[in-house]
Amino acid sequence: MIWDYLSQFWDKLTSSTAGAIEYGIDYFQNIGNAVAGAIGNFFDAIFHSINDFIVYIAWFFHSLFKIFILILAPFHFIIVFVKNFLIYAFQGSNADEIVLELSKQKEILNTIPYWDILSKVIFGSFVVFFTIQLIKFATK
Repeated sequence: MIWDYLSQFWDKLTSSTAGAIEYGIDYFQNIGNAVAGAIGNFFDAIFHSINDFIVYIAWFFHSLFKIFILILAPFHFIIVFVKNFLIYAFQGSNADEIVLELSKQKEILNTIPYWDILSKVIFGSFVVFFTIQLIKFATK
């Protein structure tokens, strides 16, 4: 008895007749999809507009910050120059540190394969180039 009632209830849900037109479950599913799509597009448009506004505000303040940095760049250069001048002008000689740095650079260069031959070729190329330039200058 309860199964007959549930069967009739289900038939009423899945099929409805208005006049001579029968509306099946597909019709109601399509209406549901249309409503869901409309709501989704509504929120998509709102969220897209909000996102565009936030991106515009971020771009505006980023550009304003860049302009501010460019305006202050000459002052920053002067301050850093004066500060470093005052620090290093009254400091003692650091020739020993320079020698240590050169030895580290030589170690780095010696790790290059065939560096001793390559350095001689580069030096010889400079000598030949400057000799040719000197001869051209002398023959003018």
